[in-house]
Amino acid sequence: MRTLTWLWIAFLLLCFFADGTSYFLARARLSDALGLALDGALVAGVSEGDLMWGRNLTRREAAENAARELLAANLGDYLAPRTMADIELSQSGAAIIARGSLKTSLPLLLAGFIGREGRINVSKSLTYQGVYR
Repeated sequence: MRTLTWLWIAFLLLCFFADGTSYFLARARLSDALGLALDGALVAGVSEGDLMWGRNLTRREAAENAARELLAANLGDYLAPRTMADIELSQSGAAIIARGSLKTSLPLLLAGFIGREGRINVSKSLTYQGVYR
């Protein structure tokens, strides 16, 4: 009886550890993908020809489309359909501000064994501000 109890405790701890690991891995993946997407958006939105004439971020739609494509490519097949993305590019004088926010929901392994539908929400926000001349 004592061995069975220790096995159940070990199993529950293993499930808890797996849920925690999936949370931190998803958060790291969201952070990396969002950083790459905002970098790609800035590169796609700012052209060298426009910068020579003092105009920057003239192609806002192209920048947002590039950011969404990079997000879909970097998040992978599992996280991309489950992730809600909010990308915002704005300009204040010579400064370009790129903001991004990602939210996703992951199933919990431990709640599935209990018979309940448990989900954990993971979110990440990032803001870039820079002057490109």
